[in-house]
Parts: sequence; C-alpha cells; structure tokens
Amino acid sequence: MSYLLRIKRSIVFLKKNPSKFSLSHCFQILAIASLSGCGSISAVQSFWTTYQAPESGPRAKIRVISTGMVRAVPESSCVDWRKPGAGVMVSAQKVYSNLNGQSLDMPKRRGGYLLPADAEIQISELYISAKGPLTLYLMGAGYDSGGKIRSCQRAVSFVPEPGKNYDAVLTEHGRNCLIQVDELDAVGDFESVPLQKAGLCNVLDNF
Repeated sequence: MSYLLRIKRSIVFLKKNPSKFSLSHCFQILAIASLSGCGSISAVQSFWTTYQAPESGPRAKIRVISTGMVRAVPESSCVDWRKPGAGVMVSAQKVYSNLNGQSLDMPKRRGGYLLPADAEIQISELYISAKGPLTLYLMGAGYDSGGKIRSCQRAVSFVPEPGKNYDAVLTEHGRNCLIQVDELDAVGDFESVPLQKAGLCNVLDNF
C-alpha cells in the first residue's frame, strides 16, 4: 500500500475515533514516512504545513498543476523542510494542508496541458521568491494499468527570475514522477526551463 494512502487512512481513522489516539499512532505515521525515505519529524510535519509565499522582494509567479502532493522549499536547491516558507503548495488528497485553487490571473498556456485521464487534478497559482533557487518535491500515489497502487517521489530545483511566469506540471505515471517547468510569456507561449535534481540538504534527514 502507498505510504501516502496509509498515512491518510491513519489520519481519517483518528479523526473519526479521537478517543483511540495514542502515542503509538504518532510512531506509526513516522515509521510509514521513514520507509518512504523522508523519515525526519520535519518531513512528516511538512504534510500539514502550507507553503508560505513571499509578500515582498523579488518575486515570480508559478502555476502548479498536479495529480499528487507538491511541496516547495524556497530559496534552496535542496530539500530541507525546516527552511522558512517550506510546505505544501497543492495536494490531490485534501486531508493534507494545501493552497489548492488560488488564482493570480496568470496568462493561460497556449495549447493547454497533456494530463492523465480520469485523474484528480489540482491547480493553484502562487508567488515564489526570485532571490534564489526553488525546490519542488512531488509525492504521487496512483494506480497502474492493472489497478495496483504505485507511488513515486521526485525533487527538482530551478532558478526563477523576477517578474516571470512559470508553469509546473507534476504528475505520476506508475512509479515514475514526471515534472516539467516552463516559462510563460504574456500570450501563453512557453519555453522549457532546465531542472536540476534536488537531494537532501542534510543526508541525516533520511534516517
């Protein structure tokens, strides 16, 4: 079973049965997360922490389109959920924190998007800092053609430029996480943005 779905079921159970909450449930959720390779307490807490958009300074806009959970780490080329502003941008599983459905009147992408059929898609438009790199982390939980649950994780970074508009499409296909980021112009034409693989800022966060 996907770690996301297992955590979600644990949370739903506890919400319906609050009297049965115990410390062991906390450890269960932490254990599930650690098996996914993101075992620090800060990583687990980040499921319920919303991304904090910058209110001033050099900024860009990003439209996030995803079938899973997308978390971001601002002004960083690596993953560290303790960094200020880090958290969830969108989540198809609404039991988690999210900023689904926000609009900043960004230009529409010419030609639209190629997205998985029958998938729950979440879209949101957000400000991002242009003071340094942005790391995007996709956690997907979907099904293969045989109906078996598959999951994927992938983190990438890129460097936003002040005043620019970006499209980020993050979807899962089986065990593969697919991420594409494009820069949009005022009429919706787009150009691909180079992405870098993003690892953990601190390798000990994996334990």
